[in-house]
Amino acid sequence: MQEAFCRTWKYLAKGNTIDNLRAFLYKTANNLIIDESRKKKAVSLDQIMEKGFVPQTNSLIKTENYLISQEVLGLVETLDKKYRDVIMMKYMEDLSTKEISSILHETENNIYIRVSRGFSKIRKAFQNQLA
Repeated sequence: MQEAFCRTWKYLAKGNTIDNLRAFLYKTANNLIIDESRKKKAVSLDQIMEKGFVPQTNSLIKTENYLISQEVLGLVETLDKKYRDVIMMKYMEDLSTKEISSILHETENNIYIRVSRGFSKIRKAFQNQLA
């Protein structure tokens, strides 16, 4: 900013007139910023990485995974109770088919079929959302 004011002062000292001082100062400051950025040599990503910089992509992946998981959870909530319960136990509580069958007092085969059908319903609903 100091340089912008100095250049404006020099411009006025030469006998020039300025109609809009604020716009002139802004344009002068903007030109100084452009000049400074052109002076700096461009640095490639390879050069930065040689100095130890590692770009972080994990946060973008985590954000995308979070958003997808929220969509899937919303779809799980729309399932019938019999499918929703076994899907939640299997994938959220990380219970085995055997553990779920003992909790619900049903055969392992029946639980396996419910999980499979519930998962198919979620997959179909998710694909319909994408279409």
